Amino acid sequence: MHYDNLEQRQEIMDAVKRVYHAVNKGALLPVYGVPSKLENFATEKKHISHGEEIPQDEYFRLKEENFLPDAPKKTVAGKSPEEI
Repeated sequence: MHYDNLEQRQEIMDAVKRVYHAVNKGALLPVYGVPSKLENFATEKKHISHGEEIPQDEYFRLKEENFLPDAPKKTVAGKSPEEI
């Protein structure tokens, strides 16, 4: 998938974060970066069919993405994003 500009990508990410937050009772969407090919870090359908899952390493979690766009200081659970 290719997006023409960074603003469009950010709008999509913000929308995904809001939906995840609403569906998962106030949880923030974990966003990860990968240093090389995504296929080395992603759980694929073939893994699932064998009961396997590739765990995500917290080292690659993008802490700067750990927020909900346009959210008040406190979340539904009464905790700030930094506390979650």
